[in-house]
Amino acid sequence: MFRSLRKGPVTNSSSTHSLIMHSSEEFATMHDAQYLDTWGDPQQNYVLRSPEQKMRWLAGADRWRLQAVTATEARKVEAMMRDCGLEHDLQHYLDEASDIRLLSSSTISGMGLQDIDLHLVLGIILDPNFVIYGYYDNNPCFAAVAKDSGVFTLTSVFRARQDGEAVILYDQRTGNKLRWSRQPYEKSSTPELVDVKVTDFCGFGCEFCYMGSTKKGKHAPIRRIEKVFRELAGMGVFELAIGGGEPAHHPRFADIIALATKHGINFNFTAYGIDWIKKPEVIAALKERSSKRLMTGVGISVHKEDDLTKILRAQEELKDVGLNSYSLKLMAQTVVGATPYSVSRGLLEACIGCDIPLLLLGFKTTGRGADFVRSPEKLDEIRDLLERAKEGATTPDEYGSKPQFTLSVDTCFVDAYSDLLEEFGIPEQLWASPEGAFSMYVDAVEDMVAPSSYCDASLRQPRGDIAAQFREFTPIVRSLPVRGEEPKDVPLYEGDEARMKGTAADGSEWDISVETVLEHMVAGEDPKFPFKRPITRQRLEDYLGDHSLEIDGWELVRILPPSPAGIIFNNEEL
Repeated sequence: MFRSLRKGPVTNSSSTHSLIMHSSEEFATMHDAQYLDTWGDPQQNYVLRSPEQKMRWLAGADRWRLQAVTATEARKVEAMMRDCGLEHDLQHYLDEASDIRLLSSSTISGMGLQDIDLHLVLGIILDPNFVIYGYYDNNPCFAAVAKDSGVFTLTSVFRARQDGEAVILYDQRTGNKLRWSRQPYEKSSTPELVDVKVTDFCGFGCEFCYMGSTKKGKHAPIRRIEKVFRELAGMGVFELAIGGGEPAHHPRFADIIALATKHGINFNFTAYGIDWIKKPEVIAALKERSSKRLMTGVGISVHKEDDLTKILRAQEELKDVGLNSYSLKLMAQTVVGATPYSVSRGLLEACIGCDIPLLLLGFKTTGRGADFVRSPEKLDEIRDLLERAKEGATTPDEYGSKPQFTLSVDTCFVDAYSDLLEEFGIPEQLWASPEGAFSMYVDAVEDMVAPSSYCDASLRQPRGDIAAQFREFTPIVRSLPVRGEEPKDVPLYEGDEARMKGTAADGSEWDISVETVLEHMVAGEDPKFPFKRPITRQRLEDYLGDHSLEIDGWELVRILPPSPAGIIFNNEEL
């Protein structure tokens, strides 16, 4: 079965998961109406769904010759066809049932599947969720399929990788990627995506930057970056998510792009500014990628509706220098919780109106994010954002055309709101990819590696044999955080007189000022303290994960959500 699907490029360090929202019934009806029971005429349309239809297409299209590597492989293919009820037609599809293989000189529309075991290739094609659409390019059906955000396609420029009994297909032209396996496939032997930090320099100073980058940040040496890219290419890595800092402000940014092109790895990066468009050497490097039919994805950070003007301006300027959306895809990305809900909703509306793809990033409590007072993330408000995004992605315009707007989320968002994604009926295959399972992080500035860019510092280690280090990583699976009317990151107090109250199990009253808690924390001279005010439940919980506090003869062990009074003192809930 299909274990994972992602549409479009990755533009962020914490991976990207495309949320394909459409009415599957409406979609199926629209295309079934075009079905014809013949495909001899290239101007005719057809939809092939059944195993028999798809096998007839494979045989009749003369794209494949099924011949042979081993008898074992032959038996696997025969068993698969019998499972599909095609045993009586084996002789029509195979040159010799005992001698089966996919010739290296014969591929489907140029698709490089010759290195994949034939029984796995056929497994993908015969999968009930794999549908073949055929249509003449100038036919209305072509436009309908091309514009529908619910259609997952692979062009003729894609790479395939077999990992045991799993197959990964990655389209270098579109950034689309899928994983297929009959058995559960929870971790790859080598990463598909690697997040590479090339600089810690950034002059924009976002208050919630989870990397804590500043103008004093260092750049990674180009030789180290080249060595990392070479090793990743040797591991078969499909794509890079280049981060920082502000990656485009690395003095050798154009050379970094060229290195990725040289090694055949798809290159994506995040940016706050768009000044890189004015640099001829950067544009030349991006054009070189385009000439090789390699997609480049760029995530532009935006905090409010007015920030979209820089993306619109960037689109025009890139078009003027010969780079269109087929070779370089721009996406808006914003951090949920960094701004009030009303600002996030306004930004979403603007993206829908301008047909700009939007990536929602979960709030990360590292770097400056640890001391940033985030806006409350109420469940109903997040639900409203997803509902509006679904409307924006599925409602045709006045001419009946499907919108180009799409919504994606990062892994940090998935960790917090996977139950909402399930509520919206979004298949788990679109978002269930924990950090460290199929991706990893390389900090080329400090020469470190980790499962992700925002994991616990204890999981970081000096770079060595990257492939071996990845195999040792345990996928990071996080539980849902406390959410709702009182998220755990709202301030526990609004002033010096605020108090935390509760009742002990023996009926005695407990009443203590938050200032007293702070005093005990500071007195402990822990390197994490003193905290900047206001203290939040998140910071207090982070501290109590490794410590306990003795206050007025009681030992503060941990805080229980959702109420500030939900405290464990001496292992008794108050």
